[in-house]
Amino acid sequence: MGGGNVLTFYIKYNSFSKIYFIIFRKAVKDFEKYCAPLLHLAGLTVSVVNSDNEGQIKGLMDVMDNTDCVVIAGGDGSLSEAVTGFLRRPDANSAAKKLPLGIIPLGATNQVATSIFGKYEKREQFMAEATKAVVEGNTKLVDVMKIEPKVENTETPAKPVYALGEVQWGAFRDAHVRRNRYWLYGPFRSYASMVFSWPKDELAWDCQAHIKYVKPCTGCSKCGGRHLAPEIEPPKNRRWWHSFLSKPTNFEKKADFSKIINEECGVQHELDVNTVDFSIASPNAVPTVQSTDSALQIALGQKEVGFTDFVKEGWNRVGGEAPEFQEIHTAQEVWFTPKIEEKKIKEETKEEETKAETYMRWLSIDHENFELMPMHITLQPDRLTIFCPRQKQM
Repeated sequence: MGGGNVLTFYIKYNSFSKIYFIIFRKAVKDFEKYCAPLLHLAGLTVSVVNSDNEGQIKGLMDVMDNTDCVVIAGGDGSLSEAVTGFLRRPDANSAAKKLPLGIIPLGATNQVATSIFGKYEKREQFMAEATKAVVEGNTKLVDVMKIEPKVENTETPAKPVYALGEVQWGAFRDAHVRRNRYWLYGPFRSYASMVFSWPKDELAWDCQAHIKYVKPCTGCSKCGGRHLAPEIEPPKNRRWWHSFLSKPTNFEKKADFSKIINEECGVQHELDVNTVDFSIASPNAVPTVQSTDSALQIALGQKEVGFTDFVKEGWNRVGGEAPEFQEIHTAQEVWFTPKIEEKKIKEETKEEETKAETYMRWLSIDHENFELMPMHITLQPDRLTIFCPRQKQM
């Protein structure tokens, strides 16, 4: 996670209904200026409880109980950490159905929030609309990626990571991570990073991997729709005062797939990757994906890229435009095995050489750094309930 401690905003409504706000310290001023007034107008009282340790969102979500919802005030990384802690709980299946999550976009990257609320020219309006969605209580179901790292030579398997956005690997990702080195350029540092990062050896210009994947299936006689989320009749127009009333029973609708034939269901396809830009994205990763279909998007960029094309594409991405890919595949399940080799990188000093080799071994999950390693990625449809604008509610 990024720097800064975590704060927990505990919100009490009429002494009964409870909401937890989790927020990073550096975002407190924006929260108090643009979000808190709307909560106060809605009759909510906000008090702050300090949490002194970084990375504590997972722990908070793991023990959080006796609350009506949880709202993450931060960026994609904060949201991913909260969702990971939430879905690692022993009661995750039942908790995910009854405990909605809210997102207030206060981070450096807010890809998932953009997919839910749309793009706003003014950041203040973006935050206000997200806060309004929490107050009104409108919700929708969203897909989640379950990412299982495959660590060799260990008796204890690595715990899964859950993400709502995408996995990124390659030179464009690395240039984005380097942007704060160019702080002298102020709000243009992301653009400067795209210019000065080429052709740095520490960037991943040669992403090689072997991919196995299974194409999406909407349910057939072979799988019985086992990977699909059960169709649940959602409560209509739920509001905060409904917490005082008895909750209606949800009835799962079981579909009959016995007569549906899909020869591609469960068939593994293989793909060798050699590119400067690689991504595995969920439908929530706007603008990387344009489709709302419940499927993972495996996207490959060019094998090589020159200075002009790199800067042009990088600036387009900084400006919020959709990335350009050379090859795209859809999948329900992906086995990702990167080719990791020791590379001799020519640098002026041993320190720079070590830094460069280390830098090439990272990828991003929802814009947070993770070590490059084999992974098994599965899309879980309709896994979480998220607050959304009225026109997008389920």
